[in-house]
Amino acid sequence: IDDTELKALIMASDIFCFPSITKNEAFGLALAEGMYYGKPAVTFTIPGSGVNYVCIDGEDGIEVENRNARKYAEAMKTLAENAELRETYGAAGRKRVEENFLSTQFSENVRRTFCGL
Repeated sequence: IDDTELKALIMASDIFCFPSITKNEAFGLALAEGMYYGKPAVTFTIPGSGVNYVCIDGEDGIEVENRNARKYAEAMKTLAENAELRETYGAAGRKRVEENFLSTQFSENVRRTFCGL
């Protein structure tokens, strides 16, 4: 799908489910994108991956034990049934992305690291 349709689908959703289970998912760019649009996330714990750095359990989403489909479904149900929690996690996720993962913040971090400014 094109970018316009992708954006529309994310915006029409209530929850961003990120079902990756291996550390091959090095960062979770799609996860950060969903969070940027204010969607609370459901993820698995993936040791050695950046996924659980992008989305912080209990702050902007719910992280569950890797491969535990029952707990994953329970996390989705928890968010589906609690609009206030979705709003809280969604807002926190957008803020996290804005403060840590946008190109402007990346440029600032590189400048500070290499230029000492």
